[in-house]
Amino acid sequence: MLRNRDGSKFSIRRLWAWEGEAGGAGGDTGGAGGTGGATTTVVPQTSSSVESSVPTGGGGQAPASTSSWADKIPADYRSKPYMENILKSANPETEFFKQFDGLQTKLGQRVGAPAPDASDEDWNKYYETVRPADANQYEFKPVDLGEEGKAVADFINNQRDDEFMGKVKGIFHKHGLTKKQADGVAADYDQILSESIAPAIKQQLDAKKQMEADFDTQAKARFGENVDNALARGRKFVEDFLPKDMRASLGGLPNEALIAFAVAADEVHKKYEKGDTVVPAGGAQTAQTVQEMRDELRRLMTAPEASKFHPEYESNQKERTRVAKEIARLEQEARQKK
Repeated sequence: MLRNRDGSKFSIRRLWAWEGEAGGAGGDTGGAGGTGGATTTVVPQTSSSVESSVPTGGGGQAPASTSSWADKIPADYRSKPYMENILKSANPETEFFKQFDGLQTKLGQRVGAPAPDASDEDWNKYYETVRPADANQYEFKPVDLGEEGKAVADFINNQRDDEFMGKVKGIFHKHGLTKKQADGVAADYDQILSESIAPAIKQQLDAKKQMEADFDTQAKARFGENVDNALARGRKFVEDFLPKDMRASLGGLPNEALIAFAVAADEVHKKYEKGDTVVPAGGAQTAQTVQEMRDELRRLMTAPEASKFHPEYESNQKERTRVAKEIARLEQEARQKK
């Protein structure tokens, strides 16, 4: 701390351009050998330089020193892109503090997660800053487990209806999940679900395949070489006399019941129909029945089960083969009767 002749005090060290003790060894009375009347003048710092006149001891004037504000910035920071942009401004020093103040303001506006025991109101305010504005912005991707897991994936995807998924989205939104968090939760849930139901789905498919194989064995034992014709007549009988809304119930019958139904249809055919055709006696021509079989074949070929990735692909393929053989047989009979 220095003292001027008038008794006022000021701190020279507050000025960045000052590098040494005031007046050297002579303190505030001038340099060594100087006159007692020497004075010290301090010029306020500007954005570009700081000027200071040192004591005039020794009868001469020391050269004034000039220093740029940028020279005071450590080299490691001077080359930073943000600092280079600041130095390009008209007033770098003012721009630096302006940006620093703006950064502090933004940091002060950031909202962190409330304490665990915070009120519901505080938590809702926090949720508003991280969750989507609307619950419908959450998305659920279809489950894709490849060819081997297609049956499981189809089962999961078919269970998703708009009403159910809307409720799940509402739960996500209520508890403040970000979209990224919701995506992660949904994906992990689908993975756990698919792993848990995969064994049951496989068991159902294996049981269905075994039931179909057993049905073929029992049908061949009952009808012999005429099995394809007998089953075709049974199917035609169902189409002609059983309402559509009741046909699906046949799939739940055991093999023995289906075989019994096929036997009954075959007996009806023998009693009321002519030859091996599936048309009423005394009426329609064989060509009409062939057309109906062709329509059925086209339906089978365009059904979802016709895809080799569908669980029912083998059954569909087997039925197509059967219908194609029946068409060929009926056409052959028509040619022989001519």
